Amino acid sequence: MQREELKAILEKIRSGTYSTEEEAVAKYWLHYLNHKESVEYNEPQLDQIGQDMWSNIIAGQEKPIAKVNKLWSRIAVAASIIVTVAAGIWFYQSSVTTNHKDIITAQSILPGANRATLTLANGKTINLSDAKSGVVIGAEQLAYNDGSLIPDGNSNGNLAGTEQIQLTTPRGGTYQVQLPDGTKVWLNAASSLSYNTILKDGNKVRKVKLNGEAYFEVAKVLNKDKGTRMPFIVESKNQQIEVLGTHFNLNSYTDERDSKTTLLEGSVKVTALKAEMILKPGEQAVLMSGTNLSTSTVDVEQVVAWKNGVFVFRDENLESIMRKISRWYDVEVLYSNDAPMDATFGGYVSRSRNLFAVLERMEKTGQVKFKITGRQLTVLSNKEKE
Repeated sequence: MQREELKAILEKIRSGTYSTEEEAVAKYWLHYLNHKESVEYNEPQLDQIGQDMWSNIIAGQEKPIAKVNKLWSRIAVAASIIVTVAAGIWFYQSSVTTNHKDIITAQSILPGANRATLTLANGKTINLSDAKSGVVIGAEQLAYNDGSLIPDGNSNGNLAGTEQIQLTTPRGGTYQVQLPDGTKVWLNAASSLSYNTILKDGNKVRKVKLNGEAYFEVAKVLNKDKGTRMPFIVESKNQQIEVLGTHFNLNSYTDERDSKTTLLEGSVKVTALKAEMILKPGEQAVLMSGTNLSTSTVDVEQVVAWKNGVFVFRDENLESIMRKISRWYDVEVLYSNDAPMDATFGGYVSRSRNLFAVLERMEKTGQVKFKITGRQLTVLSNKEKE
């Protein structure tokens, strides 16, 4: 990111005229710089932070000016670091300069949005409103997260007698769901979550099944018979994650080689291959190719950037990035014989931008080119002629 470009973004934040993308980028940086604290920022806070960062850059200070609390200080100190990021990393830019023959096609391919379906135990499928962002599954009724009921075709949203529900997002879709126990789940594109709405007698364990990626905020529920917390178990792709009340992200797509469980808050136990692993906040368990379970410390804010509306890549390989692009923009990805399969990329861009905004930034690295035919995206070598 160039110094002047950063100044332009910060000036918009300071004046309160920033766009949706600029807000998403600002929120990502705040999460990144304060990665040990999960914080949501409102517009007045973003405005104040922008002023602090702006003042630090203009003054060229290495030490922070007085701040209202330690968070503002850490952000101001880091402001001078941000402007020195290596030029090879691609970041947000306000202008489009690439003269790609498929620009119009790429610009017409819009990003994913709120899209999902609910499938009830009787097989009935409900298409959820794309004007809403989430659904609340109660013990007796379905409702959107704004309180409006979701008719199930029988009794105006009443779920009496329904035991299992499956929420599914298509490619190019995302949705939130609140389960009957109060647990909140954010589903990424091309994912599905199934859950029993009624705990049968003797069943003292909450259990869900996930295919794809989701962020969980698990509610703490007391087992009244034993006076202990009721476990919450997520089953996916040859592994089981057990929690009592915590925040974590699970990436377990069938087209990904590895399954990754990343803990933000609390504690979880990951079981796979007859092995068990207890995670601490900031750690990630990786089930590699279904044959080995390992753990490492990771940047959790990068892992959950998708939930906050941002693509974030740090030395990420081409195929991994293209799988994410394929799911979010609902495009088929092909590779030419000379495609730079060993290329890696770093940077960020809002997930609210159209496909061209992402491809254009990747092309600017000089490593890769793209060809678009309909919804088919072909990855080319930078040396190949279009």
